[in-house]
Amino acid sequence: MRIISFSADGIKNAAQKGFFDWLKEQDADFICVQDLQCSEYDLQDPLFFPTDYNAYFLMMLMARPMVSRSTAGKCPRRS
Repeated sequence: MRIISFSADGIKNAAQKGFFDWLKEQDADFICVQDLQCSEYDLQDPLFFPTDYNAYFLMMLMARPMVSRSTAGKCPRRS
């Protein structure tokens, strides 16, 4: 079983730098992506939802107002 933990420092920025191309090469069973810097509702492009994976999002509200951290987990789709 292969599990990857990745700190994105903004998933949109990571996508522009080739994160999803890199991800295709990894053959991971689970991918945990931290620090998305957006919510799942901000991600409308199918690029952010690879067809080989199911996406799960967790939003944690921090103690300070207007501060949030988003985490996404992806695991392979089973046929």
